This record gives sequence, C-alpha cells and structure tokens, in this order.
Amino acid sequence: MVFFVTAAYIVPYTYLPEFWVTHGISSQTASVLIAVANVASSVGRIVTGFSADYIGVLNSLVLSLGIACVSCLLVWPFATNIGVGVVMGLFYGFTAGGYWSVAPLAAAKLFGIEKLASNTGTFYTVSAVGAWLGNPVGNAILSGPGHGTQFLGMSIYIGVLWLSAFVMAIINRASYSKRLIDIV
Repeated sequence: MVFFVTAAYIVPYTYLPEFWVTHGISSQTASVLIAVANVASSVGRIVTGFSADYIGVLNSLVLSLGIACVSCLLVWPFATNIGVGVVMGLFYGFTAGGYWSVAPLAAAKLFGIEKLASNTGTFYTVSAVGAWLGNPVGNAILSGPGHGTQFLGMSIYIGVLWLSAFVMAIINRASYSKRLIDIV
C-alpha cells in the first residue's frame, strides 16, 4: 500500500498546473489552485487525525484512500475549468494529505506498537522507491503516443495507484476486524 501511495501522491502536484494551463487556465491561477490543494492537504491531515478518534484509524485510512482514488479517476479528467479545479484541489489535497496522518497509526494498529520502529523503517524505504518512480512513470505516460496534453493516461495511472492502495487498505481493515462498523 505504501509504495502505491507514494508513487501516486506527488504526481498531481507536479502535473496539475501544466494540465490546467493546457486547458486555458493562466499559470498564475494554476499556481493558486495548487496552493488550494496544499492548504486542503494541511487541513486534511488534521481532520483525518481527529476523525480517526471517532471512526477508527483503519476506517479513516480507507476513506482517505477511496476519496483520493475517486478524485483522480473521476474529477481530474473534468477539472478543465477553475471551478472543477478547485474541487479537484480540495478533494485531492484533503484526502491525500490525510493519508500521511493516519498511516503510522494504522501500522501500529495492524502490527503492534512494539514493532512500530522496524515497520517505520520499512515504511520509509518502500516509500522512497514509490516516490522515485511516480513522477518519471507519469511523465513517460504523458509523453507517450496518444496522450500528449490530454493527461487522461496520467490520471488513470494515478487513479489506479490510489485504487490499489485503497483495495489493500480494505484488505488490511478486514483482516483486523470483520465487523463493518467496528471502530478500528
């Protein structure tokens, strides 16, 4: 799950401004839309952390990953104007940022607090590999034939990475407790 999230996380922040500019939004406005995503990410980290207290760490994780996936697969392709760009920035920033506040808590919940130190080392090692691959693969997809400035291939790539993490989070959640409404 960690690999997929880190491969996907930074790519929209890198390529959404270019996407918006190719759709007629000024570079200044595109910068503001990325700032909106960054502010939403900050707020999302705090709110997701608090929500974990009420609906559970693993439930918060699943929810964040699911909404990030939907924002990339269903909102990004249509974010060709300022209004939908704001929606994309808010949804993606809020939920993608939220992942970072609950991922270590989820690791402690799943593997035990006594194993958190070794799991954190593994977490960051796998994160580094994902982060190294995310943008280059996204750029290769964007540069490939048939994609050009449409960015559809890239949004699908990022959405599938988030979807993979979402499915893994659901599996982790189910392995912890079979009851759907458990606060875990």
